[in-house]
Amino acid sequence: MKPLTGSISILVLLFTTALSATLESNLEECATAEQAETITDFFPDKASPSHAVTFTITYHGTYKVLTNFEANDGGGEKYLLYQCGTVPPAAEIISGNYGAVIPIPLPDGVALTSTVQIPMFELLGLSNEIKTYIGDPQYISSPCLKERIEAGTVDIIKSNEVTAYDPEDTGTTLWLNQWEAKYPDRIIIDNNFMTSAGLGTDKTILENGYAEGHPKAIHDWIYFYSTLYNKEKEATQQSNEAAARYDCTVQNAALSMSESGNDKPVAVWAYFSDYKGYEGWRIGKCDPKFNYYCEYAEACNMDLLTSSVSLDDAEFEVFAKDADIWLYNSNRWDDFYPQKKEMLDGFKSVQNKQVFDTEGSGESTYWEQRMAEYDVLLEDFCTIANMTTDVTTHKRHFMRNVFFEEVGQMALGQTCLSDPLESRATECTIVAAESNCMKKCKKKDVDKRPKCQDSCKKKDNKKKKKPKKKKKPKKKKKKPKKKKKKPKKKKNANKLPQ
Repeated sequence: MKPLTGSISILVLLFTTALSATLESNLEECATAEQAETITDFFPDKASPSHAVTFTITYHGTYKVLTNFEANDGGGEKYLLYQCGTVPPAAEIISGNYGAVIPIPLPDGVALTSTVQIPMFELLGLSNEIKTYIGDPQYISSPCLKERIEAGTVDIIKSNEVTAYDPEDTGTTLWLNQWEAKYPDRIIIDNNFMTSAGLGTDKTILENGYAEGHPKAIHDWIYFYSTLYNKEKEATQQSNEAAARYDCTVQNAALSMSESGNDKPVAVWAYFSDYKGYEGWRIGKCDPKFNYYCEYAEACNMDLLTSSVSLDDAEFEVFAKDADIWLYNSNRWDDFYPQKKEMLDGFKSVQNKQVFDTEGSGESTYWEQRMAEYDVLLEDFCTIANMTTDVTTHKRHFMRNVFFEEVGQMALGQTCLSDPLESRATECTIVAAESNCMKKCKKKDVDKRPKCQDSCKKKDNKKKKKPKKKKKPKKKKKKPKKKKKKPKKKKNANKLPQ
């Protein structure tokens, strides 16, 4: 009888291999029965947000835990996301520690409650996973989502409104019952700011991206959304690319400032409000939280005026009349300028036509896109401050000169062009590496510079791609060997001369 040693060894090897099966990347669908039995880590692509402080993501083989520290007025809330096709951890579910236990990738898409959430999903290539918008669609700017609303593939649901100034009001039970009956598996992502749309359901996730300070920290919330579809790899790529453009712009602005020898321009971030309870001039503040506009002003070498209190007309005139730049963070300049023209015409920023509002891309686009395109907004700020942001000239997208530019002059357009969404940021190049070709462009007329710069950029990129020919090392000439001199024979000291 032949020995079975070889066959047994093969079976053991196959069994061991099956037990140690691994994934190369996160699954885009449910795990198969075989995968559920053999794979111990379903998330090889993990998210590592490096700036956000309001949430964390942890990984546990077959499930992830999202923790939102700011939810519920700072009390926090956790969500357990388990790979569909696997068995959710019973002990964790019984613990009652989670606001929601959800299989991923999500089986029936998401319902969004804020326009700022839209571009984050679009950057991840998840536009079609937005199945519902809870709120008023007139504030949506995304061409892709508008197309789908018109086509009837996105449901528009009226908000489950919270009564103003009543934190105890969590909306009507009727609304919640109707929602759960119609969309039992659809996840509501509620920003818990103007509505409490999903409170009371077990399929609601709260987000608080607005609670972050630094623009990079706000953008880190793309990781939060990515976990719902195992898109951590795509989120990392988007995050790294945006951060690289941002850092490049900051470096170029610093160089521009040091070379100019000029003083920092003085700027004010302010708008007028007639909203009940908030009347007066509302000024930007950088303490205790260093807000996103404070970061932009600092990066673009602006000296930003701040105030923690609202001001009346007389106080505001003294406060802001000598500022070089006025950043008017509202869409109502045309409403209030005529009313206060006599006072405002004495302001340096008004006299020099250096007043900029946020309507360059349209009335609502700034509020929808600025968190996702934070690098674009930085470029806008630095351009206003007359800093060099790139070797090519940046065209402002969000910030509009109220005297010379039309509302929506840089609008997103009406056609859905790409999925995933492509950032409108200028691909930044360190100015120190500027070529002679680019330098020649600066001598051309302003209207001819962009074409010249684009041409130079293509030429420079081609040069970078061409591998440099390695120079052959020069052969060293061999020096002729010196002949050793034979030592002279010593005369015999004992021999007498003849």
